[in-house]
Amino acid sequence: FVIGFTCIILGLIFLNKRTLEVLVESTDDRMANRKNVNVKSLIFDKRIYDRGPKIVTTIDSTFALNIYSEDKNLIIDEIKDFDIEDVLECGQCFHFNKIDEKEYVLSAYGRVLHVKQEGNTRITLFNTSMEDYENIWKSYFDLDTDYAIIKSHILSVDERLLQAVEAKQGIRILRQEFFETLISFIISQNKQIPHIKQIVHTLSERYGNRVVLDNNFIGYTFPTVERLYEVSEEELRECKVGFRAPYIRNAVEKVYSGEITA
Repeated sequence: FVIGFTCIILGLIFLNKRTLEVLVESTDDRMANRKNVNVKSLIFDKRIYDRGPKIVTTIDSTFALNIYSEDKNLIIDEIKDFDIEDVLECGQCFHFNKIDEKEYVLSAYGRVLHVKQEGNTRITLFNTSMEDYENIWKSYFDLDTDYAIIKSHILSVDERLLQAVEAKQGIRILRQEFFETLISFIISQNKQIPHIKQIVHTLSERYGNRVVLDNNFIGYTFPTVERLYEVSEEELRECKVGFRAPYIRNAVEKVYSGEITA
């Protein structure tokens, strides 16, 4: 099990890396002179990135979602390349609770969302307006990207990635809030996913905002940088972060001061 899980994670990391490389190769006009440009430098060299790498995702003109409201809920129908379980439980985020099969309560961007997937193509965002979908959840779940085209690009370059693509074909890369992601992955050092989730939950329960949804599900937003700035290293340790406490405290101070930004 451990070996299999490790292989999947490594495969996803490599898949993500190759996705960026293929997109750059396909869409960045600086790749026209390949002798003088290293595709990896366009992605990973911060100086070049800050100068404005033109990494874009091609969207098929036929790519569209059927979205409508029903009893205060937002329904997304006929969606492809999306599996809520794959998306949330692949290790890229830790702020969610599983309610039932493919049904979750999650928190992001100061909001709490109850979401359920029925079958492979229908998603319900409970008690969600079209405005919230457009401003938060469409971007968060990366629903404006056609992953079929990305997969096609990847497999045209390296067919050996077919197994990884098929194993977790419903994964989308979440566009997460910077501060929560930074703190969560500091917590993740030497931790298993259930432990990371528990610590993130404890921090949110103690220092975030409590939200009661219409169906009586309860969630907690992740604390803001201003709120965590007031939390001492000792109080962080009480949340079971252990040796990570000074690293979390240091990161909070740097984000609060503006020394580190997204």
